[in-house]
Amino acid sequence: MIRLYGAKRSRAARCVWMLEETGQPYEHLELTQLDQAGRAATLKRLNPIGKVPALEDGDLRLFESLAINLHLARRYGGELWPPDDGDQSLAVAWSIWAMTEMEPPLGDLFAERCLKEQEQRNAEIEARALERLVRPMNALETHLEGRAWLLGDTFTVADLNLASVLTLMNVTGYDLDNYPEVARWRNACYQRPAHQRSRPA
Repeated sequence: MIRLYGAKRSRAARCVWMLEETGQPYEHLELTQLDQAGRAATLKRLNPIGKVPALEDGDLRLFESLAINLHLARRYGGELWPPDDGDQSLAVAWSIWAMTEMEPPLGDLFAERCLKEQEQRNAEIEARALERLVRPMNALETHLEGRAWLLGDTFTVADLNLASVLTLMNVTGYDLDNYPEVARWRNACYQRPAHQRSRPA
């Protein structure tokens, strides 16, 4: 049995979405029933730094949300894992790109707009985060022109991983008016039934 650890309001939501896409049976443990010590002990067994999400798949214990998704797509995902070697490498590249180019500035924007009280917010940090998003967003807009999905005509783990990172845009109110291709693609990702099932209640 596949076991996924971590609440849906954490990065574990990305992995719940992937598991729902694969159709594999799995057990989802949010660990909310454990006290802090019990939760820490459980996670330390699964992840060297004791954080969620973590996955058990047979004897494999795996951590890092997008790595978990790449594993699940490769092992169970059917068309989610591209058959072509080059496209497999591109799926990994887009996943790393999501973590390195998109997630850091979106995380800063989330912290300023959603986690801090108005009087604590730093306008310079927010402006810098928005500026850092311009280049990757322009690149993504250009890449998606004439493509239904990142790798062509089929939804793959590349789309899921990147779209799961971009969920931070929803809560920060990031404006996509200048990025119609990104908006089209992102909406198509989020309309998938597996994504709808993965969302927190």
